[in-house]
Amino acid sequence: MMIIVLLVLFLCIISSISFWRLKKRWISLLLFSPVFIVMSFVGFVFFNSWYHVSPKDVSFEIQQQNQTYTVKGHWSKPLDFYRFPTDFIAIDTGKQGVPITMKRPRIHNHKSLHRSFLDSEVRHWLNEQKINTPSLTLFDVRASRSMQFSFTLPQGIDPSSLKIYYIHVREDPMDPLTFWKKRIVLP
Repeated sequence: MMIIVLLVLFLCIISSISFWRLKKRWISLLLFSPVFIVMSFVGFVFFNSWYHVSPKDVSFEIQQQNQTYTVKGHWSKPLDFYRFPTDFIAIDTGKQGVPITMKRPRIHNHKSLHRSFLDSEVRHWLNEQKINTPSLTLFDVRASRSMQFSFTLPQGIDPSSLKIYYIHVREDPMDPLTFWKKRIVLP
């Protein structure tokens, strides 16, 4: 199949050059258009496979009101095309079973996500990063250029012992999920 496509593109190039020399420019441009479309598509795929955002491209601003923290995030660069629709917030309290109330924007079809698979993938990656996962609470948050989420800590939790990570998920075609994290430090 690929040989047929390459053969057709090669014939389009040859015939386009021939018609250009015969001063039939419109026919030449028409014959060259499939080559241009294919080259544009290939360029788009290669560019988006190459373009990645990194932890330095996102910044967070934290506001505190009693036990409620509001975190505003902003990306300095456009988000990557192959990002997963949701990123994660991981909150490590140091104790298992601490209930944390989180308000955050979610993707419109968050109920159809295979949540247990995503949680296990993120936890597995965090274990590889030497981050204690039994006391972690994971929250999904919609990946967007500007974001805001807030959470309320229960009484008795010291904010200085809290570890919060923003985990970005990337899903390249034909590749496994890839992650990176950025620590959010509370004031």
